[in-house]
Formats: sequence, C-alpha cells, structure tokens
Amino acid sequence: MSGWKCYATGRERQSIIPLIWSKLRYGGVLFIFETPHLWFPIESHTTVLPFINYLPDRVAHLAVRWFSRRVDGNREWTALLREGIRGGTERELASILDGRGAELLRPSYDGATRDQIDLWYRHVADSADGRKLLTRRLAMLILKGFKAVTGYALSPYLGVAFRKYEAL
Repeated sequence: MSGWKCYATGRERQSIIPLIWSKLRYGGVLFIFETPHLWFPIESHTTVLPFINYLPDRVAHLAVRWFSRRVDGNREWTALLREGIRGGTERELASILDGRGAELLRPSYDGATRDQIDLWYRHVADSADGRKLLTRRLAMLILKGFKAVTGYALSPYLGVAFRKYEAL
C-alpha cells in the first residue's frame, strides 16, 4: 500500500482525481481521508470557525482574517482552499468518478464502522484522552441524533474509499 497526499481546491480536484484514478489498477482503492466535510457547521480543519462554510468566498475570507486565531491574516484565499477550508462532500467525489468504474466502499475502521460518523469518531477517539474524549463522544452522539432525524451522516471529516473495477 502506498499513500500520497494531495492538497487541492475543489476545482483542482475535478482534474486531479481522474488523473490519479487513471493510474490506479483494477481492484485498487482510492482512499480519501481527513478531507473536511463542506457542510459541517464548524470548519475545524483550518480555522475552527463556525458557519464559515456557509458564507460566500469573499465574506468567508474576511471572517477568517478577522476572527481566526489559527490562520495568518495575510493568507490568500487560494492557499486556504488548498489547506481545506471548503472541504468536499461524498457526492462531489463520487460525481467526479461517475462513469469511470468506481464502486463506493462502505466506511470501515477495525471492522466496526457503519457510517461516516463512526469512522470519524473511531479515528479521533484513538488519539484523544480524558476531557477531549468526552467532548468528542458528546459530538458523536449529537451527530447520531442528527442522522436519526435527517437520515444524513454528517461528520467533520470525510473518509471515502472507491474501488476501481473494469467498466463495461
């Protein structure tokens, strides 16, 4: 197994993912992990600001410059996009590979995962202690409640895997 990190804007993903996919052998898996979820209410990957993903680009950039303690106020918007400020969605990634012989695999982490929320929680729980673990468990329970009401498994990060099969 080999890994490769790629930091790209949403537009750049439209050309980079098919290029990577074209190099993958049949039966191989493209795994995209720790990509921030575009619709998650708190952008925890880059800025740790709430609701930043719902703002237009120019307004979001101003908000980052004024309110984020994690980001230098002079950082360009394109650099922030490459660092993951806008993230992505499972649907976006699947649409990029649509018609290219891609099978979306079910999330799994040590064989006990059922959805994106479980995948995120299992990953962060392994690196958390005490108070952080309690906070993350509470977040997981809230996200599970959201899923029970809406049917949508929303999590801070995406963990998506696609297996390449020979398209007919």
